Amino acid sequence: MLLNCRTEGAAWRRHGITRDRVIARNSYIAEGSTALWEYAARMIEETVAAGHLAVQSGS
Repeated sequence: MLLNCRTEGAAWRRHGITRDRVIARNSYIAEGSTALWEYAARMIEETVAAGHLAVQSGS
């Protein structure tokens, strides 16, 4: 996830990955650390806001 956020979502875009799939795949982080998940969720939202991760297919 970190790599994708820092590379402007290159692999996510290449494979058609959307925000909901990233959240589903990484939400387990909250089980270990709420603070870390909050940080990760912010990274995801920043990547969406920058246009590097689609909210849903076709976005």
